[in-house]
Amino acid sequence: MISVALIGWPILMIIMARTLPWPNTIVASLIGGYLLLPERGGLNLPLLPPFEKDTIPCLVLLILALVMRPGEKPVPAGISPAVSTLSGWSPKSTIGVILLLMFIAGALLTALTNSDRLRFADTGFSIPGLSLYDGFSLIVRSVAMIGPILLGRKYLADAQGHRVLLVGLVFAGLAYSLLALTEVRLSPQMNRWVYGFFPHSWAQHIRDGGFRPLVFLEHGLLLAIFFAMTVLASIGLYRSETKNQKRWLLAGAWLLLTLLLSNSLGALAIAVVFLPVILILSVQAQLLFASVIAGSILIYPLMRGVDLVPTDRIVSIAESYSEERARSLQFRLRNEDELLARAKERPFFGWGPYSRSRIFNEQGETESVVDGFWIVSIGQGGWVRYLAEFGLMSIPLILLALRRRKYNADQVTATLCLVLAANMVDMIPNSGRSPITWLIVGALIGRLELGGERAASTTKSAPRQPVRSGLTMARGEVSPYTRQYNRHYRKQPVLKR
Repeated sequence: MISVALIGWPILMIIMARTLPWPNTIVASLIGGYLLLPERGGLNLPLLPPFEKDTIPCLVLLILALVMRPGEKPVPAGISPAVSTLSGWSPKSTIGVILLLMFIAGALLTALTNSDRLRFADTGFSIPGLSLYDGFSLIVRSVAMIGPILLGRKYLADAQGHRVLLVGLVFAGLAYSLLALTEVRLSPQMNRWVYGFFPHSWAQHIRDGGFRPLVFLEHGLLLAIFFAMTVLASIGLYRSETKNQKRWLLAGAWLLLTLLLSNSLGALAIAVVFLPVILILSVQAQLLFASVIAGSILIYPLMRGVDLVPTDRIVSIAESYSEERARSLQFRLRNEDELLARAKERPFFGWGPYSRSRIFNEQGETESVVDGFWIVSIGQGGWVRYLAEFGLMSIPLILLALRRRKYNADQVTATLCLVLAANMVDMIPNSGRSPITWLIVGALIGRLELGGERAASTTKSAPRQPVRSGLTMARGEVSPYTRQYNRHYRKQPVLKR
């Protein structure tokens, strides 16, 4: 069943590309692939890294975009109509190009600087070093990861594209909530029923006498932050539209209830904090809030390194709610301190994959548990990868807030910024980064390139033709003033003396 899903998904993507508008195809392919494809298994082709859940939808979309070229040339009958696009594939800003190059080149340099084998003398256990093939594999994975950035920037940059992305999140959340609530009632069994395996520890999905659902994702915490993002998206659509507001409000209430039943305190706390920001604050204040969150997370490792994060205070707050949650949080923080010390041994390009960034005892047994995505990033790829990944997430939020008058951002764009900021908050305790994250990043990078009025416009209007005056009429053309005189005065009766 795993192979059927991995092979059948590209076929389904081709069908969507021929029947749906191209922005909808991008959103449905990436979100659907993230939610439905199996966490294990991959297609192993000769001389290529395995094509898995995270790489297949991105690479297939890039190939379809290069072949079909939607929005850049007339398309044959039966294919979705052309859409407005940004020119080129790379960002126009220098900093965006630098961060993407750091992301790709850093993967190769990580492999080149980790060719040594890690040995454990007492048992003979060792971890192999990285080869050039590993470097090539890391580059392919990096390209697949930044694929959603390139697609979002090129095809989802305007306000209409942002709305398509938010609506796609809400509808995917509503459909997925039915499966999640089934697991809340019957226990998390969807992966076992469909794909024949359970992707994580069963004990971590039993909470407070109930179950934490995960459906087809790797962990229930990833499902919880996804539902938190859909709650924010639905409330943002509720506030951005003047018609049919009730349906978005009801969708948000349903998704919030599903999140509450998912037994994840962290994601629920993020949603509860961000919801008043969307409902009460202005668009400018929302952008400022999102930029502060992004800037704080960007410098979080530095703050942890110099003990500026009040970890003891955070643990005491968690203890007032639950001693079990407080012990779990304290264990995570202690692991982060040890892993951060380990990352400082190779600060620039990190230790690479295969658990090389973890801490092992003399018997070759791992003594560390890696939870937060930030420590994964800095441990495996060093500061180069961390600044590339979190810089790509943070820079659009910061620039949209600092130059909000220039870009004239609306509620839809502000909501997308808050959704991304909420996702970034979850990357501190958990590994909540997904292709959806990168797709939002790309859409916001494209928004920066579009600028003010053009990005706020959802439809293209024909340019207004200048009105000629009576002194500049072409030969045989009647002046508008003459037409007005004929209408109003020639029909009046002539007075005779």
